[in-house]
Amino acid sequence: MSKIAIRGYVPTDEKEFKNQSLSKLYKASEDLFYLLNRGYKIKGTSTFIGNHYLLSERQRLALVRGVSKYDDVIKRKSKEIAL
Repeated sequence: MSKIAIRGYVPTDEKEFKNQSLSKLYKASEDLFYLLNRGYKIKGTSTFIGNHYLLSERQRLALVRGVSKYDDVIKRKSKEIAL
């Protein structure tokens, strides 16, 4: 019973989110951010970027969840409550 469960962890995460894969994911996020800010829709753009960089399904999901348009980021920041 001393096993530590990591929520949402998949054994392939070690390969998909470290070193070379992480730099590829970072480049993909820059491209996605660029295209989103030019009016492209997230769904088609993330598919295009994912295919271009040969991203796995989990990497694509992380990309979509982690990248937003600049305007959306500013809106969220304006709603932050200082602690």
